[in-house]
Amino acid sequence: MQKTKLNAHFTLQELTITSYVNLLTQNTKEADRFIVSLKDLCKKILEPIRVFYGKPMIITSGFRGEALNKAVGGSITSQHCRGEAADFIIPSINNMQVMKDIYSKKK
Repeated sequence: MQKTKLNAHFTLQELTITSYVNLLTQNTKEADRFIVSLKDLCKKILEPIRVFYGKPMIITSGFRGEALNKAVGGSITSQHCRGEAADFIIPSINNMQVMKDIYSKKK
């Protein structure tokens, strides 16, 4: 299966992946409506963080369509449902350090 690139380092597949296998196809199809938002998320948020650390990120929660959001107990107003949010980890870097670095770059 060919992966749909959203930018240099991120694909639609990694931003729609879920352990709820029965909802994977539906979630990916729903994400098609939010491609512009997902590309914007990658360009403005995820890519700068990846470049800053020079390491791949693991997306733990990206786009969530209605069914997936309900299955995980997400808020109906979650930005994940609009392709505007992603949770991630960067292996070998503490999450608190990532948060501090992001906050310091925002100033």
